[in-house]
Amino acid sequence: MRIGIALSGLKPVDGGGHTFQQELVSEIERSPGTHEYLVFDLGDGVHDPRAVVPRINLRVAYRGSRISRVRRNLRRVARRWGIVSTAGEASALERAVLEHQVDMVWYLAPFDQQVSVPCVCTVWDLQHRLQPWFPEVSRTGWTWRDREAMYQDTLPRATLVVTGTEVGRQEILHFYAPAPGNVRVLPLPTPVFSDSGEPSGDMGRLAQYGLQPGYLFYPAQFWPHKNHVNLLHALALLNRDRPEPLRLVLTGSDKGNKAHVLRVIAELGLADKVFFPGFVPERDLVALYRQAAALVFPSFFGPDNLPPLEAFSLGCPVAAAAVDGAEEQLGDCALLFDPKDPGSIAAAVRRIIDDTRLGADLRRRGLERAACWTPADYVSKMRAFFDDFEAVRRCWDPEYEQTG
Repeated sequence: MRIGIALSGLKPVDGGGHTFQQELVSEIERSPGTHEYLVFDLGDGVHDPRAVVPRINLRVAYRGSRISRVRRNLRRVARRWGIVSTAGEASALERAVLEHQVDMVWYLAPFDQQVSVPCVCTVWDLQHRLQPWFPEVSRTGWTWRDREAMYQDTLPRATLVVTGTEVGRQEILHFYAPAPGNVRVLPLPTPVFSDSGEPSGDMGRLAQYGLQPGYLFYPAQFWPHKNHVNLLHALALLNRDRPEPLRLVLTGSDKGNKAHVLRVIAELGLADKVFFPGFVPERDLVALYRQAAALVFPSFFGPDNLPPLEAFSLGCPVAAAAVDGAEEQLGDCALLFDPKDPGSIAAAVRRIIDDTRLGADLRRRGLERAACWTPADYVSKMRAFFDDFEAVRRCWDPEYEQTG
């Protein structure tokens, strides 16, 4: 089959979503199998037909006229409010799929451009349904209504819906009621750090940020749901009774909440205990994981997340929020805490910091768990699905139209 891979256009500064997409595309390039692939990218990718997997920039190649773009935007708003049906002018992705005679589209991320061919949808989370009070899933950016319109239109008619945990699968079935057999669990793959560098170079990479080993680490963009504030209150609790105060390193780009986080830091008197390296390149990220006392991951969103897997793979102990799905994803390889309770966060961190045997045990378990879920495993399972579905897809011509 000819399979179109739809990428959402996320950039490296956008964090885990970008990592997930690029890891899988890289694995397909390494081992394409018997199927033919095309990448349709909403980002800045350049159309390169000579690549192992040709990449086509939808914004450039299928952007359409200014009038047609305005019409599509108006139609999207109308659909959101239930004024008109989804029928109308084809999206850029649909036009690309038809021109290149694609048999199936694999969405690696939420994607608000629908197609008429069979599709596989990847669902990361449905937090707009579960925690709609967070502004980033309700009233700013990709709003609640935009998200809901996309999922309602896509998931019930998808050939396959893929998510990382059974908790996530049950949420999909509950909210959107696709056929249960069409929703499958594939655990998120552990990222492969191809540019990790040697541990001997870690100290030099830390020095450029003014850091020494032994800090707490939280790589996360500054969204409200990332819960930096309760982590800061936990740090203040931890440092009340420690002769050597703990430091906290926060990497990631600002998504509108960093100013609020900075105000809380000032109120708690933590200005000299919290460091902001900003967005860091891969080698520096690896060094920050390897030299941290622990990854502390208090995000309110789940049911699964990539940073704990990154920490596992690099031998960094993990304390993480006990959100729905966390126990399924992380097992006994992390200490879980109540993300609303700074005391609970502090207690989990204190156990890792003060119990060297526990820290070593968490490192060992994490390394073992990280090795279980690789991009190669993920792509292999998807390839098996494509192999199986090929016998169905060959039953009609790509240009089939009903007659009579």
